[in-house]
Amino acid sequence: MRRRTVLLIAANPQEVQLTQWTFGQAGPHHTLRVVRDGEEALAYLLRQGAYTAPHCAPLPDVIVLDLPLPRLSGQEVVQRLKQDPRFQRVPLIVLAPSGRAEDVSQAYASGANAYLQKPVEMARFLDVMSQLGEFWLETVELPPPL
Repeated sequence: MRRRTVLLIAANPQEVQLTQWTFGQAGPHHTLRVVRDGEEALAYLLRQGAYTAPHCAPLPDVIVLDLPLPRLSGQEVVQRLKQDPRFQRVPLIVLAPSGRAEDVSQAYASGANAYLQKPVEMARFLDVMSQLGEFWLETVELPPPL
């Protein structure tokens, strides 16, 4: 199995820590990279600023994006990434506190591959993140890197 890289774009430190713990339980065969806002996400993905060296910013196999982001909205990040040919094939999973039909529709219209409503309860959050990791990293066949 090829080692896969997941980019987590999330601002909430507690959710980042829980996600890191969950992915750590899956074993050492995947790497979880974390950026804290929309502008940092684009800098990472476009290899700008602190992320110019490829070893500092390996291209992700999967992107998990928390919808409420500071500095640049999650919806804007989704739109920009899915308009860029380099990222159109990279699965992008949106996590959001709301399951509002308008938010779900906008995420999919922008190119998201999945939309998950974040559970409020910690145990359920851990379960959802574990299922997300298992499905996107262990079950599905992802396209080879370009």
